[in-house]
Amino acid sequence: MGVTSRPAHLAATSVAVEVLDGRDDEYDGVVIESSRLPSNPNNFASSLLQSLRHWKSK
Repeated sequence: MGVTSRPAHLAATSVAVEVLDGRDDEYDGVVIESSRLPSNPNNFASSLLQSLRHWKSK
């Protein structure tokens, strides 16, 4: 039974993590709306990780 750890800047918080606002493009990628990115670097990192998981599962 292994224990995984996260870097301190990605530590769990009580803030809900949202998937970044974006649209599918013609190359099977996602174009995100840069004007709606979280301004806080920690929130952005958490949202990006959650978004990547979401987009890969599609």
